[in-house]
Amino acid sequence: RAARAFAAGELDRLRRMYITGSLLAAGALAAAGGVVYLTAPWLLQTWLGNDLPATRAILPLVLLHTAIGGTIGVGRAVMLAMGCVRPFTIAAGAAAIGNVILSYCLVRFAGLGLNGIVLGTVAAAVGLAMIWMPWAVGRRLSVVVSRQSKGGGSP
Repeated sequence: RAARAFAAGELDRLRRMYITGSLLAAGALAAAGGVVYLTAPWLLQTWLGNDLPATRAILPLVLLHTAIGGTIGVGRAVMLAMGCVRPFTIAAGAAAIGNVILSYCLVRFAGLGLNGIVLGTVAAAVGLAMIWMPWAVGRRLSVVVSRQSKGGGSP
């Protein structure tokens, strides 16, 4: 749908799809994360025979990363529909490298252990999904609108 909207020049529709889809994805993932969090002791006991208190201790951070990081699927679909493969790939690679560096620093220098690794991953997800992606989608849509208003034709 995103590619069709972009090809048809329906940029307002594409923008709405991005915003609505991202919010719905975040809401659905947050709700699912809440269910997992509330049922974690039972799930872990049933699945593994132990409720794993250490795992449950970092579970909120893991679920936070999942809810934030999962929203990137909508932005990825929009960026790819607009032909922005290179910027998305570079941003995803930069987030991965930043994740490793930040996680290492949080473990090595802040002494946060496993929590530092998970916090580094959450920070990378926030940077990519909540900071870079809205900026990149908005910027690309603005460039296309500007081109169209100058007589540049279709997107």
